[in-house]
Amino acid sequence: MQTLNNPIEHLFFYASYKPDASAVVWVGGRITFAGLLARVRTIAARLRILGVERRHIVVTRIADNATDWIVTLALMHEAAISCSSSGFALPATLRPDWILTDAAPEAPSDGHARIIQLDASWFAPAEDQSNLPRDFDSQCEVMRLTLTSGTTGASRVVAGTVAQRLGRAAEQVAKFRWPRSLNLMGLGSTGGYNAALQALLEGAPMYHAAIPADAIELIQRHQIESLFGSPRQLAALLGPLRDSTERPTSLREISYAGASASPRLLSELRMLLCQRIEIIYGSTEVGTVARMLTHQPGALDGAVGYLLPGVRAEVVDEQHRPLSNDEQGQLRVRTQHMSTRYFDIDDDPSYRAGWFYPGDRASIRSDGLLILHGRVSELINRGGVKLDPDRIDRAALCHAAVIDAAAFAFENIDGVDDLALALVVGSEFSLDALQQDMRKSLRADALPSCYVSVAQIPRNTMGKPMRAQLRREHGERVRAASPRQR
Repeated sequence: MQTLNNPIEHLFFYASYKPDASAVVWVGGRITFAGLLARVRTIAARLRILGVERRHIVVTRIADNATDWIVTLALMHEAAISCSSSGFALPATLRPDWILTDAAPEAPSDGHARIIQLDASWFAPAEDQSNLPRDFDSQCEVMRLTLTSGTTGASRVVAGTVAQRLGRAAEQVAKFRWPRSLNLMGLGSTGGYNAALQALLEGAPMYHAAIPADAIELIQRHQIESLFGSPRQLAALLGPLRDSTERPTSLREISYAGASASPRLLSELRMLLCQRIEIIYGSTEVGTVARMLTHQPGALDGAVGYLLPGVRAEVVDEQHRPLSNDEQGQLRVRTQHMSTRYFDIDDDPSYRAGWFYPGDRASIRSDGLLILHGRVSELINRGGVKLDPDRIDRAALCHAAVIDAAAFAFENIDGVDDLALALVVGSEFSLDALQQDMRKSLRADALPSCYVSVAQIPRNTMGKPMRAQLRREHGERVRAASPRQR
């Protein structure tokens, strides 16, 4: 085998160097590096026979993360451009050559892609293991597409070259990585893919939990030291923990990204899992930007971390002129392994003069602490006062009887934008008590005019509240209940 630009060579190396070591581990089973290579080569051979070529765009729709990783490695073997889409809708601008799925196939709307349904026979190692991997032409060639809608507010496709993906996966700046780490994010996210690729580069096991109870069992059985996920994924672990008298003792750190976490969630995670909890701020487009411990002394509300070495970040005004420390404006970021454009759009304002604009309003302290003041697209202009709905969410979530909350804008009875708060509450909830609590942390002009009880808060795959959907579904209801302004 002779490859120069394909990360699959690491799998060949570890399959020879430590063939019996665990490569993929889940509750009740594992695959060794030798077994993983055999499965990957079997799938790759079938893909090659079917006609998958270098640079073909291949989308996987596979719910199980471990299975998706095996197929993704087979696509890497063939130097195809892979994209995991489980949980994401494909933008109309992305026209894949192939779709691989383990579910009942559905014809794409444009009929362009060829759909292949995978079954158990695809994963049974074949006797002939002679097929050699293909190579990417250079480290500047695209090897991975990632779907995102979190930072720009619209569905986008982010392309990652070999160099960019390897650079992000190998990066260890300001972060000590624990040998036994469990990542709850799927391969469709940049965090989930990075974790899997890191395990491949280092010859470490990729731990996989299909459900929250599996994650707790993995932590206990395999002495997992580090846990990573979105706040929503971490919150899902609390149910199995509350039902058990045993507490994991091996965890040394919990990290979360993708959305803000409520003080109550952090408190319960500290009590039931681990005292050390870290917030990570970044994006699919640029990678990790900042990180900090959540109990960092002197941290302000909205703080998301200290800028990492090598990261350039500026806060600018509407004319893109840099502002001074502590001044609020629009954030722009530049990192070593960032993407430079969206795969499906030639000219997007999120990329400008070598910078990426994630759509956040922010300020930066003189010590490098990054503080967010809301999404530019989500700021609520209430009579000239711009409000960050995320800060209002956090204030509500501090109340003991509030299970979940999300603020959203609506047009009130006077025809102007106003503020409402959607709530999922417990049996002991009192609106008067909630309002008293919120007055302690919010100014009077940031208190909601209307409250609406909902069964659940709609959230995207990373756990961010979908405020536009709340406005569509409940705008008329809260408008009718809103008081007329005097």
